[in-house]
Amino acid sequence: SEGSAGAPQFSPDSQKLYYLRSNGQNARAELWVTDLASGASKVVLSGYSLRTCGLGWQHFALSSDGAEIAFSMQDKSGLSKVWIAPTDRRSAATAIKSQTSDDCAFFLPNGDLVLRAVEGEQNFLYRVKPDGTERRKISDKPILDPYSVSPDGRWLLAVTRGPDAAHPYSVAAVPVDGGPNVPVCMGLCPATWDRSGKSLYLSLPRSGDKNTYVLSVQHSGLPNLPPNGISSPEDLIKIKVPVVAPGVIESGGTPTFYAYTRTTVRRNLYRIPLS
Repeated sequence: SEGSAGAPQFSPDSQKLYYLRSNGQNARAELWVTDLASGASKVVLSGYSLRTCGLGWQHFALSSDGAEIAFSMQDKSGLSKVWIAPTDRRSAATAIKSQTSDDCAFFLPNGDLVLRAVEGEQNFLYRVKPDGTERRKISDKPILDPYSVSPDGRWLLAVTRGPDAAHPYSVAAVPVDGGPNVPVCMGLCPATWDRSGKSLYLSLPRSGDKNTYVLSVQHSGLPNLPPNGISSPEDLIKIKVPVVAPGVIESGGTPTFYAYTRTTVRRNLYRIPLS
């Protein structure tokens, strides 16, 4: 009854849940946080036109200590810039200086950011300091949309071009410190780590499967995967991956504590006199 909410993210200690909320009186989505123990909620970020990252809600990312949030929006020149704001609202948001159009930023454990930069008609991943210095390209392979960064900062999940016409899209794990990409799945499979880094949640909604599966992460920082990644629910059944929940999990606090969005529609009937 208070509006629409989505894009939930647990705080690093899993004690709070951040999410975006919008309503008919406010076209711009606001960032809110709810204390899970007390149920108290408050606004964290308002008045900004957050950009989306791929399909769905606008994108935001929390730092590993929960003290800062990164998001992107267009500047007066029409370029997208990454902004950083404190979650306690003690100061205004500041933009990361850049000559390119940047968005879809994620924090690494040391405070650096990984972001998507537009170069011509392709997107590439860059690593940068919060003040915009020491900018370097992570990989020469272009990507489409970033999904998430592992809690240890070693991997970033991103949508890439698939190997052939039958598989136009795929999701790969990109090593932040360099190296070859690791195929995670064929098609568009929403995937994210839980906050502990011990589990990877993966869904295959395009196949008609409405479940989310939980894969145990190994010492490599990734789960054991087939050489070409997961291509169907049958692949998950073969390696005996358990189902954790119906729907697409968007954030996990622990391997058994997670958040996802459920959409419901409420309508009212009105009687309007014609004369």
